[in-house]
Amino acid sequence: MRLRSTVRHCLYLNWALPRAAVPSLPKPLRYETHPHDGEDYVFMSALLFRQHRSHLEAVPVPRLSFPQLNLRLYVCDDEQPAVYFLHRFVPRWAALPLRWVVRQRADPARLDYPPIRSEAPWEWRVAPGSGSGVLRCRVEPASPSAPTTPNLGSWQSTIDYLGRRTRGYIEDEGKLRRIETAQPTVEAVPVQAEILESSLLETSIGVSSWPDLHSAFLCSEMLLRVQTAGAGPVLARQATAPG
Repeated sequence: MRLRSTVRHCLYLNWALPRAAVPSLPKPLRYETHPHDGEDYVFMSALLFRQHRSHLEAVPVPRLSFPQLNLRLYVCDDEQPAVYFLHRFVPRWAALPLRWVVRQRADPARLDYPPIRSEAPWEWRVAPGSGSGVLRCRVEPASPSAPTTPNLGSWQSTIDYLGRRTRGYIEDEGKLRRIETAQPTVEAVPVQAEILESSLLETSIGVSSWPDLHSAFLCSEMLLRVQTAGAGPVLARQATAPG
């Protein structure tokens, strides 16, 4: 099943989390880890964006437009780097169409996103209907700088690592579904972000406090093509690594 849409004003908020703090993964997925000061870290991102004119390629109508938040962890399978979708949040009215049309689960939430053409700083806020916390951040343009904790290389190398993955996985109804995407390379604008509320992130991972941001950037627009496929039943989970 192929889905086509335009993604606009995609904000990447990125963190490095201790390997011991992240949940176990369904096989064959495994975490990509990065050593720093004697400890392994795993990257997690929150992507906040507007999905415009989303539709099945074989059926040009209806076309749906809505904001979305997804929380992703950086993993690999037996073939290549990928992302694992921990949670996806959309407006309540969009949750059922996603389930019925493209067989993708998403949780309902209120998503308040700013008009980027307005004067900075901009503020994003996401509050799930389940009352499981809030994510709120304030963002403004900044100069590019390469983060160092842990180091992914240059500013461009950091963007390539976090924003150039074409394979994703989502666990749904006891099955691990693979998602393949095709997207052009787009320019990423560095931003400075301040996390004002992080309880949604803490609840999603199951930690009591949230670390400082590793990096943040904003992509203005990209054409996205998505193909979903079932990957069979989820097998036994890997145990979380000690320490």
